[in-house]
Amino acid sequence: MQNKIIYIVCGTFLVIITIWKSEIVNIREKSEEQKLILKSDTLFLKGIAALFVLIAHYINGTMNGTHMGVIEQCAYQVCEQLGGIGVLIFFFVSGYGNYEVYINKKPTINYLLQRMKKVYFPYIIIKLALYGLSVLTIRTDEKYGGFVFQTFLVEDWFIQVIIIEYILFFICWKGLNKRYVLGALFFLNLGLGIIYYANGFDARYYNAFWLFLAGAICSKYKKSIIYFYQKRLLIKVVLSGIAFLIFGFYFVTYKEMIWSVLFKSLSGIFLCLMMCGILLRISFESPILNWIGKRSLHLYIIHIGVWKMLNISNVSIKFWVALIVTFILVALTYQLTEGITNLYDKKAKNRFNRSSVSL
Repeated sequence: MQNKIIYIVCGTFLVIITIWKSEIVNIREKSEEQKLILKSDTLFLKGIAALFVLIAHYINGTMNGTHMGVIEQCAYQVCEQLGGIGVLIFFFVSGYGNYEVYINKKPTINYLLQRMKKVYFPYIIIKLALYGLSVLTIRTDEKYGGFVFQTFLVEDWFIQVIIIEYILFFICWKGLNKRYVLGALFFLNLGLGIIYYANGFDARYYNAFWLFLAGAICSKYKKSIIYFYQKRLLIKVVLSGIAFLIFGFYFVTYKEMIWSVLFKSLSGIFLCLMMCGILLRISFESPILNWIGKRSLHLYIIHIGVWKMLNISNVSIKFWVALIVTFILVALTYQLTEGITNLYDKKAKNRFNRSSVSL
């Protein structure tokens, strides 16, 4: 009974967050302006992606090892797949935004510094803060020195992969003509994926590569994609959705096979293409999802740490406590990291202005 209640409430929770004070805005003029995804769209998609990952992990932690009926098992399997879908969406949006914003700028080291400031810096602060909270709330045998060392090396696979993609993009962007950047990024990702596979890494490491690349490709060829969707948009969106479901089905069915990795990547790509088609005609204005989208990185990092930190034997109670604590910590750490980052930017700007005056 508790399982059913959690499934019902989680589904209701997602629906409420999606529609609360949301507006569906008709933006047919976007295709005329040659824009595939707006900034507001990226926040909406990141918000959805972050919620999918959160729900998938918390449902998995709550239901793992419990007896489930057929319907509950099906619901569990669906919730479990939401995590993978959320990650694929996030990497696609990151690849799209990265190419869109930076490809026409001069490639300087400042690009990497800005990326690290947005990803690596908050990661370090959040992980250290969570460690401090875990010391206060539970007994941990993990030594501080070892934890700090692992943290600075980035132990979370998700953060590892996004940083690697930023570095590879910068290398290609810095060393090659703009027209060859994506081709070079493809071969670097392929080579790195082979190395990961040969060393026994989990497939999620090299699955994510292709969604980042797919997002960047959609940015480069957005005019062609917009032209493709201009006629019979509904049919093409539906076909993209069917392709997403078919490849997703084959991935789940043959999950243990190495070549199923291809099915997952293709499923994610068609899902994102379907979303791009939908977003060409309408835009979802959701203040709650926009709020989550801005803090999606914090949510990714925090929610697993909170689950491990809470020493509550009743998993149903732990689920609700973890959900509340996660959003409180997300709000607090976002303000903290943004405040420190803005202070750093202000000091850097002042140093630059003083040096300019002295010259």
